[in-house]
Amino acid sequence: MNDKLVELFEGNTNVSYFVHTEYFQGDNPPDISFVSLLNLNSEKMKPFTKTLLEDPDILGDREDIKDLRAGIYAFAQTQDILNFDFTIYNSSILSFDSGDFDPDVWYSQHYCYYESLVYLRESVVSWLEQNVLAALTLLRPFLELAISHLYWHLQCDNCKSFYKWFRDKKGKPPFKNLLNAVFDNLREQELVAQEFLDVTKKSLSDIYATCCAYNHTPRIEESIVTLGAGRDRVSVLSFLYYCHLARTLLRQVMYLYVLAYPISMFPVNRYERWGFWGGPIGSFFDENNYAILKVYLGPEMISNFRQQLESSPHVQGLYSGLFSFFEQAPKLTEQEMMDSWEEFKRETDSQIEANSIGEMIAISKAHKRTLGWLINYSPKLNSNV
Repeated sequence: MNDKLVELFEGNTNVSYFVHTEYFQGDNPPDISFVSLLNLNSEKMKPFTKTLLEDPDILGDREDIKDLRAGIYAFAQTQDILNFDFTIYNSSILSFDSGDFDPDVWYSQHYCYYESLVYLRESVVSWLEQNVLAALTLLRPFLELAISHLYWHLQCDNCKSFYKWFRDKKGKPPFKNLLNAVFDNLREQELVAQEFLDVTKKSLSDIYATCCAYNHTPRIEESIVTLGAGRDRVSVLSFLYYCHLARTLLRQVMYLYVLAYPISMFPVNRYERWGFWGGPIGSFFDENNYAILKVYLGPEMISNFRQQLESSPHVQGLYSGLFSFFEQAPKLTEQEMMDSWEEFKRETDSQIEANSIGEMIAISKAHKRTLGWLINYSPKLNSNV
């Protein structure tokens, strides 16, 4: 390979994963910038992007921009409640007994969610770089991947066709089928107002149809030339149109993810029970996860979700299982917390130092999130993380 070409791409062929984590006290998460949220390098930004993000008089306190950032931030929290579901072994295509168990599928059972994060980031970065057509085009695969993840999560022992898709032996189910299956398999659907479910489903279906236009044949009123008021131009109208569409899409997706993952409404302080190394991974939301979601969806919506979901047999089952397990675990002393931190450093071969419990929480969470990326992609990659 051409050495100069390698150098142009930073000369690094090792696989790496970027994760963003946080720790804060209270119910108000700090405002996060696009630079931090998307891991942007300010030195390599286009002049337009640099001006857009660094001049406070341009985006300033626009509520639509803040809402889009909050939606991306909230969607990223889901990665902390993605545990590994052993019930996929119930599917004959993955059965140990059938002789054709595929470890790639088990390891990568959350692949669609992680890949959706990739497309969401690329879409928003394209938008910030004034490439609105590219940004709009990337929203469709983001939505398909986000819904595909829920399709797998909610009916993992019945979706052999999806496993076959993963193994490149069958085409992906149409989006309409994916969406119908997700709503049909929501455990809590009887506890939520049917009107709310109908509006959410129709909104996602309509948004998908809009996104499809930019992957197929846009009508003249949808054309980026029309939106941009000419060829090779990006108007403020097209820039804000993307923001509106992405915001609407993210909010509907997050409604669906809360219903699919009701445990997100009932946070715990897992660190006071298991410290930084032990305990279950991907089973609980912590207070920071919950606060970020609450700020995005709003206190009233969160209160409604909690009231509706706490009577769910599924949630009651979680209380008698996972939450009981949490309550029975003794609280760690300050010394035990410090011992847990030292154990974390030994087990991860880390030399990093932390000056507070908050820093320890953020670092250990970063490690767990990185593991999530590594496990879901590692069957296909030789990774240096």
